[in-house]
Amino acid sequence: MSLIILPKSSDHPMDQLDVGAVQRAFETIEMPEQLAANSIALPQPADERPDRQVYRQISVQLMKQAFGVWQVSTEKNKFDLAEQSGIWRVHLDRSSLQTRTLDKYFSLETLPTNPRWRDVIATAEFVLEQCVDHPNSNELAKLDELRETLVQLVRDGAAKWT
Repeated sequence: MSLIILPKSSDHPMDQLDVGAVQRAFETIEMPEQLAANSIALPQPADERPDRQVYRQISVQLMKQAFGVWQVSTEKNKFDLAEQSGIWRVHLDRSSLQTRTLDKYFSLETLPTNPRWRDVIATAEFVLEQCVDHPNSNELAKLDELRETLVQLVRDGAAKWT
C-alpha cells in the first residue's frame, strides 16, 4: 500500500514534515487481513476463467469426437457432415469445397472467442442419431458423455461472456 503526502498549501515547506511521525501513524492503521495478505480476488477476464477454459476444451474435444465417430461409422467426410446436418456451411472456393467455420472448431487456437455451443451440441446429437450402428459403442458413449458435459457447463454459465 502506498501513501502520498502533500502539503496543505504551497507556503507549507515539505522539509518541515516529520516523516517518522507520519510513518508511525501509518503503521497504526488497521487493515483487514484480506488486504494485508494481498488475497483480494480480482475478477478474471472471461476467457481466462477456469470454467471457461474447460468449456472451450470440451467444445473442441466434442467436435473431434463427433467427427471421428461420423467418419468411421459413415465413411463420409466433413463436407458430408456439414451438408447433411445442415448446421455448418459449405463454401465452394474456386474448385474446392471449404468448411471454414466447422474447421475452426477442431482446435483451441482457432476456436472462436464465443463458440456457438448450440451448433456444437447439435452436431453431436446429429452424429449420435445418424451413427447408432457405430462399430465401437465406447466411442458413442464417449461422445454422449462429452455432450452431457458441455450441456452442464453451459447450464452452469461457462458459456457466458462476462
